[in-house]
Amino acid sequence: AVLALVVLGWDAVMPFVSAAIMTAAATAGTEVMKKGAQGLKNMMIPTGVAFLISTSWMLLVGILP
Repeated sequence: AVLALVVLGWDAVMPFVSAAIMTAAATAGTEVMKKGAQGLKNMMIPTGVAFLISTSWMLLVGILP
């Protein structure tokens, strides 16, 4: 994201950060399931939390100057 903003001059930091948050949540959910947790909810909870954080981030960046 920093490379895209500074070197390339893109104004697209928000999608990079949003993708990073969602990827981190998916990885966390996968790790929880690998440790023996059962059920889809253990994958959906981190993804849902990341979705809320990601959406909040995008709204905050859109509101701030």
